[in-house]
Amino acid sequence: MGYKIIDQLIGEGYQIVDIREPAEFREIPKLEEAINISIPSLVSNPKGFNLEYSKKLALICKSGRRSETAAKALQNQGFTNVISINGGMLHLRNQKK
Repeated sequence: MGYKIIDQLIGEGYQIVDIREPAEFREIPKLEEAINISIPSLVSNPKGFNLEYSKKLALICKSGRRSETAAKALQNQGFTNVISINGGMLHLRNQKK
């Protein structure tokens, strides 16, 4: 069982995308349920990761700032179901699983 919000989003059909850099996983490990795509790669070539414009995507980073920026960038590219997980991994780390 993962974090409640992550489980809820997956249940609603969202793909969880962790946009942190691999070096950041030493501080807070990657979510098992997430795929990892760094923000520069995601924003510059989302189709290269087989992400469809209508697919539900929930982006997460360390604090929520980068995922919010990335979500807006993807929305500007035509993605219609992209959200940022508020507070990022720092918020999740303080929540009960």
